[in-house]
Amino acid sequence: MIAACVRRQMVAFGTTRGLSQRRACELFGTARSALRFESRMAVKDAPALRAVHRLAHQYPRFGYRRIVILLGREGFTISSDGAVVAKSLSTSAQEA
Repeated sequence: MIAACVRRQMVAFGTTRGLSQRRACELFGTARSALRFESRMAVKDAPALRAVHRLAHQYPRFGYRRIVILLGREGFTISSDGAVVAKSLSTSAQEA
């Protein structure tokens, strides 16, 4: 599965090589409406993700389940499975 941003880059490459946008989208299997889509999740989740990183640095031995509990005490609404927190912690651990 190819990420949407990569497909946008492929279509952009195709259009610079002389293909029309419509033909490039058809060739790479991308919907033309996907070219203009901009996710708002990064802006919406930014305060919660900052709190996740702050708590992870403050309590390095805590896992995502405990951090979800601490976020709930601070007033953030996180899903019960904590997938966003777990993903955020795993990506921050890879960066470090």
